[in-house]
Amino acid sequence: MKRRNTKTKKLIRWFLSDEPGLSSKAIVAKMEGIKLSYYHHPLDPADLGRCIRLLEWIPEYRARLDEMREVSQVWTNLVDHWDELEALYYEEMPSRKAPKCYQRMQELRV
Repeated sequence: MKRRNTKTKKLIRWFLSDEPGLSSKAIVAKMEGIKLSYYHHPLDPADLGRCIRLLEWIPEYRARLDEMREVSQVWTNLVDHWDELEALYYEEMPSRKAPKCYQRMQELRV
């Protein structure tokens, strides 16, 4: 049997977990060269959190996050403000509510 590389193993474990959402799957699709008719973007802090955890799980994707700009204007806006959104997410995460993060995400969806 062929040995799988580390990234492939991580992707398989991630897909089998409770983590995958449509927006994090969109990141995987783009990074792996899979064409989709629509690349979902995170709609709320929970979606954003799934994307953040994916990028922590597979750091190679984080280094290539700029590639998501190619799929839509909303993704471009989110990538342009990713560090800000991630900081808001982590700031508010302990309370399980993230109104500032959600508000900023809505502003960037134009």
